[in-house]
Amino acid sequence: MKPRTKLVLLIVIIHALLVLLLLSTWPENIYLVIAIEIVLLLSLLTFFQLYKRITNPLTIFSSKICHSRHHDFNSRFLKTGQPEMDKLVEACNKMIEEIQKERVHQRQQHLFLDQLIQASPTGIIILDSDQNIVTFNRAALLLFGLNENDITGKKLNTLESKLADELYHLNDGDSKVIQIDSVQYYKCQKSRFFNGGFHHYFIMLQDFTTEMLKTEKVAYEKVIRLMSHEINNSIGAINSILNSALNYKNQISKIDRVDYENALVVAIQRNESLISLMKNFADVVRISEPQKEPYDLNNLLKSTFTLMHPECQKRSIDLNVALSDTPLYFDIDVKQMEQVLLNIIKNSIEAIKKNGEIKVFFTHRSSQIILNVQDNGMGISPEIKHRLFSPFFSTKIKGQGLGLTIIKEILINHDLRFRLETNGHNLTTFQIEFKRQQVP
Repeated sequence: MKPRTKLVLLIVIIHALLVLLLLSTWPENIYLVIAIEIVLLLSLLTFFQLYKRITNPLTIFSSKICHSRHHDFNSRFLKTGQPEMDKLVEACNKMIEEIQKERVHQRQQHLFLDQLIQASPTGIIILDSDQNIVTFNRAALLLFGLNENDITGKKLNTLESKLADELYHLNDGDSKVIQIDSVQYYKCQKSRFFNGGFHHYFIMLQDFTTEMLKTEKVAYEKVIRLMSHEINNSIGAINSILNSALNYKNQISKIDRVDYENALVVAIQRNESLISLMKNFADVVRISEPQKEPYDLNNLLKSTFTLMHPECQKRSIDLNVALSDTPLYFDIDVKQMEQVLLNIIKNSIEAIKKNGEIKVFFTHRSSQIILNVQDNGMGISPEIKHRLFSPFFSTKIKGQGLGLTIIKEILINHDLRFRLETNGHNLTTFQIEFKRQQVP
């Protein structure tokens, strides 16, 4: 039974007894009856006022507490004029004010942390205790190449991303560099924190490709420069001596003269081939910075088709180029990007050899245009997949390993992400990702 009900019941019982007392004295003493009636009336009025003074503050407190329960801390209690009650009101108002300040501080802190996470160039992914994705920032979204709706509330291994699948297998406390698609490197770290009685996990993800490739480039540039300096100096002196020796061929007997001259000529030619080889290596080092200008990728594909179509016809290879319905303007160095496409299609031709198909087409994502060059050639084996873009690595007998190295250098200088892979249907695709921009 509620206290209010008990109080009302007590008042009713007391006054009922007084009424019985009044009836028992009726009508012997009329003055006493009138006095008792007046006392009863005054008693009821007094009890009614006391009841209101006691219950009204409680009602107000109850309503305020209800507001607080719904996170409304803007209203305050009003003083009642009763000293004891006013002290309680003042204490409650101070408590509400402190709670409101704390909530404002927490909201500001939460907003600050959220803005900091979103602005961070490092990808940040927060998982719940069941490894479902709870929060992520824009950098992580771009690294995955997916839409926001494709990620929220899902597990990493269910996303259509090789990077996400690799991250799923990270253990708590792991920190390592993951290589994806032959050329993409990501520095990843997984840790956990305790919140709301449960463990939560977060993954910090950084595109480490540029740093890795710059370090790699510095290393092979030093090697190329050293080799080029030593070989060119030595070969120059040797060829000078060999050419001088040719001047003495007439002093050799006619029987040995032809062999003597041929031997020297072959030696000179081999030396010149070695110089040419070193020049090719040096050209990789000397790739200039791109001179970018707005250019329609459709026109780039048209010129590439014109140049490569005759070679494809000789080998009975269908070269199919699907242009975009609308112009696709991007800031590129036209000559360098043309060289990239020529090298990619040339590699596809060599992978097919004869009787095959090469498709060049665009695919669209929310923030990207992807240029695809796809062939049905021999494909890429898992053993060499992660070595394709390594400097001077080649699967060809006479290959120098420069084609993909040059492609890599040019695309990195253009700040374009790319990948090369063979799917389960033995189709090899080279993809170049262009970030969308306004048409001029």
